[in-house]
Amino acid sequence: MAQTIHADSTFPVADVDRDPRPFTFTATEAERTAIADRFDLKAVNSLTAEASLSAPGKGRGILLSGHLRADIIQRCGVTLADVPEIVDNSFELMLVSPEEADRLDADEAYLDPAIPDYDALEGDKVPVGEILVQTLAVLMNPWPRAEGAALDAGNAQGVEVDAPEAEKPNPFAALASLRDKP
Repeated sequence: MAQTIHADSTFPVADVDRDPRPFTFTATEAERTAIADRFDLKAVNSLTAEASLSAPGKGRGILLSGHLRADIIQRCGVTLADVPEIVDNSFELMLVSPEEADRLDADEAYLDPAIPDYDALEGDKVPVGEILVQTLAVLMNPWPRAEGAALDAGNAQGVEVDAPEAEKPNPFAALASLRDKP
């Protein structure tokens, strides 16, 4: 049976083993209000997650994986109108030692799609509630815009707003003609 946690819940690292430890999270009204204030949201109507913690192998870190659902209201970046959003995503995060995180960063492992997202775990507790709250922040739309809202470039010449990015020339195109020359 899955344990129920809150936004301030932690799990001792020593209690995490190979077998997934399932848990559920349903933010209380007070937690939703605090999250809305923290991320400058108009409202967090609901925030739930079903997840688990496991240690895939000695020295390989702690895997936090699950599914997060949220019903939030942000403000439009142009008009400040309400922009409702449903966040409904699976996630996976490998928590590793600070030294391992530095090594992965140096190897640019974050560019490899086969490697799960990772972060450094400091201390002897996994802050699962805080990680879920931060996961919401990562998953929600960073630039909410109300339907029909458009930016105005004013009198700026040569500035196009809301236009698709122009096709940029390939910087190596000039070298292609040299490839076949002796």
